[in-house]
Formats: sequence, C-alpha cells, structure tokens
Amino acid sequence: RRRAEKELIDYNNDHADGVFSLPEVEQRQVRLDRYLAEWLELIDRERLVGRITVRTLRDYETVVRCHITPHIGRRRIGELTTPMLHRWLLDIKATGVRDRTVQKAHRTLHRALAESDLKENPAKLPKRYRPQVRDRKLAVYPTVDQVDAFVEHVASCDEPYGSRLGVLWRIAATTGVRRGEVVGLAWPDVDLDAGTISVNQTIQIDSGSLYVKGPKSANGYRTIGLDDGTHRFLRRHRTVVLEERAAAGATYQVEPLGHDFVFRADEIGRPLNPDLVSKAFKREWAHAGLPPGPTLHGLRHTNGSLLLLSGVPPIQVAAHLGHDLQTLNKVYAHELDPTNRQEVIAQAVDDIYQ
Repeated sequence: RRRAEKELIDYNNDHADGVFSLPEVEQRQVRLDRYLAEWLELIDRERLVGRITVRTLRDYETVVRCHITPHIGRRRIGELTTPMLHRWLLDIKATGVRDRTVQKAHRTLHRALAESDLKENPAKLPKRYRPQVRDRKLAVYPTVDQVDAFVEHVASCDEPYGSRLGVLWRIAATTGVRRGEVVGLAWPDVDLDAGTISVNQTIQIDSGSLYVKGPKSANGYRTIGLDDGTHRFLRRHRTVVLEERAAAGATYQVEPLGHDFVFRADEIGRPLNPDLVSKAFKREWAHAGLPPGPTLHGLRHTNGSLLLLSGVPPIQVAAHLGHDLQTLNKVYAHELDPTNRQEVIAQAVDDIYQ
C-alpha cells in the first residue's frame, strides 16, 4: 500500500501543472532540485514585472547551482530536517567560502520554501544553527569634518573626474541619496525654482549592462530639499550641461536609457556607470588629502547619522533617506563620535539627578 501511494504521488508530481499547484502532502514528496528550478522560473517572472532586479535573480541562481543543488538537491522536501540542514551549512563552510555566502545560501533556501504551501518552512532553523557573519568587514564612515572638507574640495576641484562629478558628490553628501539614485537623477525630477529633487528611478548595472529601475522600496520614492550651496551648484551645472548639448549637436545622447539624466559620463551625454563612479569617488577622496577607507555609500550613512544627532525627528530622517523607522534605527542610529555620545549621555544623566 505504501508503495502504491508513493507511485501515485510520483505520477501526480510528474503530470501536475507545476510544483506550486500540488497539495501539501504531495509537495513534500517533490525533489528539492525540481522545486527550486520552478521557483527560479517564478522569480524570473517577478523580475520581468520589476519586483526584483536582474542582480538579485543572478544571485539566487548562483546560490542554487553552487551551494544547494549539489549538496541536497536530490532530497525530497519532506526529508529536510534541522540536523540535515545544519550539516549542509557546515559542509558549505568547509569548502572555504565566506560566512556571508553560507548565510546567503540559507536565506535563499528559506525564501524559496516560504513560497510553498507547507504549513511550516523546513528551512526555519533554531537560532543556534542559523549562519552568523563573523568575518564582517567593518565599514569606515567619514566624519562630519571629513565630509565638510570633501565638499569644500570638490567645489573647486581641477581633477577631470572632480570637475565633472563634483556636483554629484555634493548632492550625495548633502542629501544622503543612494549611488544609483543620484546617478539616475533626471532633469524632469529637478525643480530648480523650488530647490528640490525627486527620487523616481535608479541606474543599476548587471554584467556590464546598464538599466533603469525604480527605487529600492516604496519608501524610496521621495522629494528632498536642497541646501542653498547645493542648489546654487546645481543651477550652474545645468548651464554647463546645456552648453555641452549645444556643442555636441546631433551626436549628443539626449535620453540614453529613456531618461534625460542630470549627470553624464562625457560631453556627448552617455550615461554614467555606477561602479566607475564609486572608483572615481575613491580617487577624488584621496585627491582631497583625506584618510582612506570611506566609500561613496558612506556619505549616506554620515548624512543620516548627522541628522539624528542634530535632533531632527527620526520619522523625518527616515522619510528623507527613503527608509522606514525600523531600518533607520538599526542602520543609521550609530554614533559618529563615541566621545560625543559619552558626553551627551553624561550631561543628560547629570541633568536628571540634579
């Protein structure tokens, strides 16, 4: 009888309209590699409608191909147990990969199985078995004085990348926008009269190809006010762009990738490569004579932390950065200067107990 039931389940699996159409009892009998193949097809459809990026899809495909299928792909979903998955993660770590890769493998499997009809996710592990990132590289965030010195430097920079991208870096430092958001900023999203910019799209890169997508989340769509100095530099930049467009004539790419971008790679209007912008930032940071370590994204963290330390309400800072309050508190509410934190807390305690 058990053999007949198994044969029936296998037959239904082979003739079903996809794994996701099976009832739970039969879904548990599906081999993991088959389930993941159909899950990746589902993820690809999400990419086509803009719910995930090409890079995210490629990451999932790589993890499934390299770290899941070779180890436990032949197992049926119902056979997955906590000890088995724990051994699987230890086996991945034993190959010499980084902790972050092991964590990514577990999270990918967890997400894939979370979209099944199973009442309980087999990849949900007890906390002691979940992969932890112990080889985390500590980020180096620029201090307020360093950002101030950098902004002053790019205002009068004579280095080629500095003169062309100086306004971009100033906007990144003073508004906290992400790299893709500032590179993807378009003129229709700039209101020079009101002194604001609106974030409506980003430029991303995958396998050397540039593409445009929406912001990282629904909170990413936002309008940001500019300080007077940045507003003034952006007006001047608009004049330079119009002069380049007139000089290039018909060769100028007015709307590469379908948008009239504020910042261009050259005099004929080609779009900027975000990765090259990050490399150019490091060169410009060094050209300013500042200590190495900070990245372009670090300007965003400093901007958010500085606003919090300055007393701006967290809900406004979250809206400014395109985050929710939970993410803001987790990522940006770190101190820029531990000494300053200690002095502030000591003063607050002194005021309380006087």
